[in-house]
Amino acid sequence: MNRNATQFAIPHYGGLYIYDYQNSGFGQPTNIGVYTSHYGLGVAYSPKADILFVSWTDVSGTNTSIEALNSKTLTHLFTLDDHPALVHTGNYSLVSGRLRIAKNGELLAATVTGGVKLYPTRAP
Repeated sequence: MNRNATQFAIPHYGGLYIYDYQNSGFGQPTNIGVYTSHYGLGVAYSPKADILFVSWTDVSGTNTSIEALNSKTLTHLFTLDDHPALVHTGNYSLVSGRLRIAKNGELLAATVTGGVKLYPTRAP
């Protein structure tokens, strides 16, 4: 969920569902990505800015990335890693691609094949 609780994201096989708060509740989701070619593995919102970090993969695990999106416009801001060690996870949790951001918003942790990788959250 974002820093002011007006949006949340759910990664799934069909892409990435983004729910925005509208009037009296969360409305119909916006879907980013498509199963087999580009879907979300993990998400983390910045606690300090309108940024959504997403780890992406395809079923083969050859097209992977960790990207920053503008959480208001859902447009690409920058790429943290254009080929992280992520694999297609199937229906398993706590495997590659899961994201966690530091309380101060300055570091992003991603589970990758063989461990955890840390990224500064500012544009390279």
